[in-house]
Amino acid sequence: MTTTTALLAVLVHEGDDVAWTEFVRRYQPILVAVGLRLGLREPDAVDITQQTLLEFVRDLRRGAYDRSRGRLRNWLLTIANHRVRDHQRALARQDGVPRVPAAPSMIESERLEQVWESEERRALLAEAMLRLRGQTSLDERTIRAFELTALRGVPPETVAQECAMSVAQVYVARNRAATRLREIVGELEAVYSEGVGSASSGFESNRSEGAVT
Repeated sequence: MTTTTALLAVLVHEGDDVAWTEFVRRYQPILVAVGLRLGLREPDAVDITQQTLLEFVRDLRRGAYDRSRGRLRNWLLTIANHRVRDHQRALARQDGVPRVPAAPSMIESERLEQVWESEERRALLAEAMLRLRGQTSLDERTIRAFELTALRGVPPETVAQECAMSVAQVYVARNRAATRLREIVGELEAVYSEGVGSASSGFESNRSEGAVT
């Protein structure tokens, strides 16, 4: 697993398709989910996410990204917010009512961060579950018992019948899987950790909101 710092160091150089693929795999689901939570239609959320990731990499390669001035998530959210506002302008022009969307308030910016954190946690858990299944020695029955009891809230007695276990075995399975899952999540958090900077956006206040060049 590549740390965020190492990934960005490779992305600085053009032509590394592996780094770009990993960057998209890591952050596209989070940004799309943020867009959906903010009311965008899925095709628009996907499109704006792609624009955001491409624009960030362009900024990275021209030296505009300074990790000491802001976390990666804030830079991505700042870009995404500008692209959403561009999208809103385009829709307004189609409706024949041209208007400039209001700039986001501090409260809205904080809510964006909260949404990001929620979706990042969801993405980490999904990836951790994949790794729990594919990269550990736990059998499927143990993992299934954990999923049903810990993630879906199914009573242990019901899980015992479905998984052909005793209730005691269900508890043991749940604890084993939970312990391993926590370890995997911890590893992923270390990889995704941004580490440097404050919660500020890191972009200049007069950043262009128009099309990127």
